[in-house]
Amino acid sequence: MTIPFGGHSHAVFESGYGGIPLRDYFAAKVMQGLLANPGGPIQANGMSGWNWCNCTAEDVADFAWHVADAMLKARRGIND
Repeated sequence: MTIPFGGHSHAVFESGYGGIPLRDYFAAKVMQGLLANPGGPIQANGMSGWNWCNCTAEDVADFAWHVADAMLKARRGIND
């Protein structure tokens, strides 16, 4: 696995299996963290098992893109 490169949203993360846009990579990592957090958007419920809590899948996806865009903006500021 190589390190992500480039300062633009169309930069590609190379994994050895091909590449994905850096924005997609960041959004996937945000979603991974959110969904792995037991206090996050999916929580255990004694009545129904695991369930969405105070949000929808679309809310989580929108938030992940928002954070990915913020990361790219901050990254551009560092690279300027």
